[in-house]
Amino acid sequence: MKKLLSFATLWVALSIYAQQQPVDYINPLIGTSNFGATHPGAIAPRGMLSISPFNVAFDTTGVKAPLEKDSRWLSNPYVNENKFFTGLTHVNLSGVGCPELG
Repeated sequence: MKKLLSFATLWVALSIYAQQQPVDYINPLIGTSNFGATHPGAIAPRGMLSISPFNVAFDTTGVKAPLEKDSRWLSNPYVNENKFFTGLTHVNLSGVGCPELG
């Protein structure tokens, strides 16, 4: 009886663990490339503070890269395909569709 109870408990625990959670359906990186103008950063209430990673500032290899900030118009500070990290920005407008500084 103990083996059956242990097996049933293990079966229930594993079946609950195997189910997908709502967080599995969330992709915070949607809109961070192809001029989506959104960033995956945390935003404080009423948008007074918006911390986001920044990785489109410059190219460290010396070769003009397609994701370099000055090589084309980019309205978002973070591009998911760009794998280097420049720093964090603290004031961003996510999803406005215009470049910074007007």
